[in-house]
Amino acid sequence: MLTFIAPKDARSRPGIPRRREAVILELIPAAGWDRRLEISQREADVVRVVEDYLATLDHCEIALLPPRCRPPKLRHARDVSSYAFDLATYCSDDQDGVGELVHRLAHLLARACLRLSQIA
Repeated sequence: MLTFIAPKDARSRPGIPRRREAVILELIPAAGWDRRLEISQREADVVRVVEDYLATLDHCEIALLPPRCRPPKLRHARDVSSYAFDLATYCSDDQDGVGELVHRLAHLLARACLRLSQIA
């Protein structure tokens, strides 16, 4: 079964025409986060993809994260970069069970930073 994730702004403002890129992002299956980043054309699109990914996390998963690894409010590309750095520099002995989750988040954020560097 495929799950489709619509951009946040598309869900929050029904009846308002959406840009073509937003429609394309909406049609990518949730499993295709790397693909969504790949087709993002603007910094705001990349930030939106990261926000959409973070919205898929369960509140219990977020509660497991150490405070500095919890998702911040992302407004700009620099927020994505800063959060990626926090995740990448987190050291864990993985006895608390969060190492795999931090690694998953760090992977997506690193891909987002790569895409941001390609767009800039």
